[in-house]
Amino acid sequence: MGIEVPTRAAWVTVSCKSQCAIKEALVMPDVAVFDYINALSAEEEELFAQASDGSGLTTQASARLAEIKVELDRCYDLLHQREARRAAGLDPDDAELRSGEVVERYQQ
Repeated sequence: MGIEVPTRAAWVTVSCKSQCAIKEALVMPDVAVFDYINALSAEEEELFAQASDGSGLTTQASARLAEIKVELDRCYDLLHQREARRAAGLDPDDAELRSGEVVERYQQ
C-alpha cells in the first residue's frame, strides 16, 4: 500500500511496508495533508477495532499507534504552519514538515 504525497513539482509515493511515514520534509498542499491524516486515522481505527474483541493490542500494534500519533502531530503542525504563513501573507508552500522529535517536544 502506498500513500501519494504531492510535492511542488511532482508526485512521490511514500511506501507503506511495516509503517507509513513521511521520511523527509515534503511540501504538501492542504488537501494532501488531509488525505494523509485520513489514511492514518483509518489505520488507527482499524488497529483499535482488531483489539476490540477483548484481546487487547499487540506490542506491534501499540508501537504502530505511537508512530501514528507522532505522524498525526506532524501533519497538524504542518497545517498550522501553512495557515500561519497564509495569514501573514507568506507562501504556505514554504512550510516544512518538522521531525517527530521537534513536534513532540512542544508544550501544550
